[in-house]
Amino acid sequence: MTARLEFYGQLGDVMGRERKIALPAEAYRIEDIVRRLAHEHDEFRDAMSVRMRVALNDRIVEPAALVRDGDVVAFLPPFSGG
Repeated sequence: MTARLEFYGQLGDVMGRERKIALPAEAYRIEDIVRRLAHEHDEFRDAMSVRMRVALNDRIVEPAALVRDGDVVAFLPPFSGG
């Protein structure tokens, strides 16, 4: 089972724009992916300190959202308005 990760803004600069991640058979949440990437990549941990939003299949979700096989998880920089 895999999910596709997409990185935008500063996070895309340090992590690359896209990568696949293997998912375990048991329930896996956005917060599990964040924790795993932060543990494996110092650049990710540093960039996530800037309140990134996370979308799951094009919808902004909370960290407890479940990720399933084939899902797309996008890490988005803070939005600015005007």
